[in-house]
Amino acid sequence: MIVNLIVGSVTVLMLLFVLVWIFFPATRNWFERPKHRFMETEQLMNQKRKL
Repeated sequence: MIVNLIVGSVTVLMLLFVLVWIFFPATRNWFERPKHRFMETEQLMNQKRKL
């Protein structure tokens, strides 16, 4: 019973995130900010290694 509730809740939340991502393009930057931060940090680390 509790497992079904958890799976259902997570499914609904993911559906909401996907719908927001599709219908509100301005939120895409907010959703993807951690990925871009990680990539920037990785580039900085690679540049420092080359020096």
